[in-house]
Amino acid sequence: MSMINENEYENEKIKNKKINQMIFIIKKKIDSKNNT
Repeated sequence: MSMINENEYENEKIKNKKINQMIFIIKKKIDSKNNT
């Protein structure tokens, strides 16, 4: 049971990391558009 929970926790962390990276990239794109 705890193994599954740990896996889910890791998956959530990875998912959140990817989402944060996407948001960061989108923000950078928006910023660069605003600058030009």
